[in-house]
Amino acid sequence: MKRIIISIAALAAAFSASYAQDFQTGYFMDDYIFAYKMNPALRPEKSFVSLPVIGGFSVRTNGNIGIDNLLFPLSNGKLGTFMHPEVSAERFLGPLSSRNKISAGAGVNILSLGIKRARIYHTLDISVRSINGMSVPYKMFSFLKEGVDGRVDIPHVDFASSAFVEAAYGASLKINDKITVGARIKGLVGLANAKMRIDNLSVTSRDGVWTVTANGTLKGAFKGVSTPVKQSDHGTEIIDIDQLIDDIDNINKPAGFGGAIDLGVTYKILPKLELSASITDLGGIRWKNNINGCTGKNSWVYDGDSDDLLDELSKLFEFQPQNPDKKFEMLPTTIRLGAKYDILPMLKGGLLLTHGFGVVPWSEVRASANLALWKAVNLTGAAAVGTFGFSWGMAAAFDMKFLNLFIGIDSLPTRYTPQYLPLGKPNLALSCGLNITF
Repeated sequence: MKRIIISIAALAAAFSASYAQDFQTGYFMDDYIFAYKMNPALRPEKSFVSLPVIGGFSVRTNGNIGIDNLLFPLSNGKLGTFMHPEVSAERFLGPLSSRNKISAGAGVNILSLGIKRARIYHTLDISVRSINGMSVPYKMFSFLKEGVDGRVDIPHVDFASSAFVEAAYGASLKINDKITVGARIKGLVGLANAKMRIDNLSVTSRDGVWTVTANGTLKGAFKGVSTPVKQSDHGTEIIDIDQLIDDIDNINKPAGFGGAIDLGVTYKILPKLELSASITDLGGIRWKNNINGCTGKNSWVYDGDSDDLLDELSKLFEFQPQNPDKKFEMLPTTIRLGAKYDILPMLKGGLLLTHGFGVVPWSEVRASANLALWKAVNLTGAAAVGTFGFSWGMAAAFDMKFLNLFIGIDSLPTRYTPQYLPLGKPNLALSCGLNITF
């Protein structure tokens, strides 16, 4: 079962090496070039061209469950899992939420170009993106730690990951001194996609014997990878997830195509107050799933003979191969509402409300103070609260005539274990880039 869990985690994170994550703290910064990716009505002060890779790179993780919810210090000074006898059920289960979520991604711009022309600002981007998420209900952890007396029904468990190339053209049109509108049209080329869902998991206990029933699906679009199979303990043919992980490097061509659009607007309602709104990633990809599996309505009995319940639960991940299929999947759309107020000529305050959809839906309210110095240095400090708890952020952007450098964080762990593992919720976001301006 340990290998199965590692395989599932790897499947969910296999493509997180490239996703141009949105840098929330930079939304109101004057010299943050890529603010238009969060609202296409926003525009840089100058034209620009990005340097490959170093033009824009970012990594992000978010969640309401962290390392210290799963690993605990033991009396011998080492770390143990939540299943260790020294870890009480109350200690483990108390901090958990009804649904425990983790999302992750990272990103890089391959090419970005911005051209300022009178009332219209044009942008062109090519980037590689990855989106990953996992959602596990409280009842699953409670069942693993405490077992069951009678019957328990566990809500669905979800894992999802996708990677794709995005080519986008955008335009920001200044209608008048008060209103600016913008749009970005995106073509999407799917590289790989994986989605796993376990439904209708129920466990009934009677006289020390557990009857477990569940069904689930596994879908994957990995062109160049054939469906690896093996024999289950019952002699049926099932998908070999371990081998699937090993074969991912064989992906050699697109696994789907699609499109999306971003829309945005800014409105200077008062001389010092500007409101803004946007919706991004409105669209999706039609994936060609060459990996397609279904558990059916699996049921098995656990009578305590096995020393490891987790090994028994590995039957949850026994998917029988099905015929390939195609499925259209929406991107996780994001909606933003912003308000910026000019406190002083060089100091601006901002308030940004964000809601993201997808496998791991999330909401956030972020307040920021933006300081512009000498028309060349912009500094921002921000604090946010939302689905993933409290976080703070900071950023700096430097306009050096022909170069623009930005670096910042949306959130950063402040506590670590002796093994240098971050404690608390896994909220981490780093972003940086160096671009040529003209």
